[in-house]
Amino acid sequence: MSGSGKESFDADELGTYYIYLQDENCSETKKLRVKAPPKPPCKAYGDLDDDGYVSKKDVELLVKYIYGFVTLTEEQKRRADVNADGTIDWEDAKLLEQFVLGEIDTFPVCELIVLTSDSPFFVQVEDPDGVLTEEDEWWYSNRSRGDASPRIIMRVRGSSLKFTIKQGRGWNALTVEGSSDLESWEMLYEEEPIEGGGEWVEEKEVVVDIENYDFVRFTLTDGDQTNEWLRLSKRMFVRDKQPLPLCEWLPSSITSMDIAELVLAFNGIKDLGFVVLRKDIEGVAKLYKGEEFDCGW
Repeated sequence: MSGSGKESFDADELGTYYIYLQDENCSETKKLRVKAPPKPPCKAYGDLDDDGYVSKKDVELLVKYIYGFVTLTEEQKRRADVNADGTIDWEDAKLLEQFVLGEIDTFPVCELIVLTSDSPFFVQVEDPDGVLTEEDEWWYSNRSRGDASPRIIMRVRGSSLKFTIKQGRGWNALTVEGSSDLESWEMLYEEEPIEGGGEWVEEKEVVVDIENYDFVRFTLTDGDQTNEWLRLSKRMFVRDKQPLPLCEWLPSSITSMDIAELVLAFNGIKDLGFVVLRKDIEGVAKLYKGEEFDCGW
């Protein structure tokens, strides 16, 4: 190209390109580095065209879908819902673009956990009076006078945990504690009951610092009346989510000796560096038999 104007070229290969500029007075060489787009942060989310990367092409494909110009397969729709709200819209497109530009390094869906009773993050419920109910989206406590407050224990690793509580009018309280061994607990958050005509909020989002803890315990204390109840959301988001210790421990090929080690650790005879639950032994036994098991990562 000579004179002024614009010129473009396709950088078909990754690497460094050198552009040589010269006029009658001087010359200059510009260096342009072309690198691969980022890979999906988890489970192929954002990679709509299935090329192994999250790129501008994925953003363009999603925008075309939102406008109704193209259709997506069910798998593409799963990968496109990067904010995990069940809807594919401009919020997802914005997150895709931010990820491609390097403004964010993960998607909300990668930080999502769903605390169902069959989830790898679920440990146990302590509910001697049977006042806790597992609903589709919530854990629901509805006590009568004199009933014990139910507790839910989960295991999770990350820097912070975000969840939602929903409460009926009246007297409600919530405590959140952290532990590394399921024996000693430290208070992380306390939601005091509203007294003296204070402001009542039906639904509230809570963020708790969980760094350096492997277990979190929720204690739900609702009032004694029918309009006093408390719900804890099953959908929670873990910032800087890390694999559970079992996931890190799992060998590439499971043997009977691995299961034996877990049994010894479960009974306190051997130390594997983390708390082993019965469900861990059962899950690894499934892997040994060739069945599927989700360790939480």
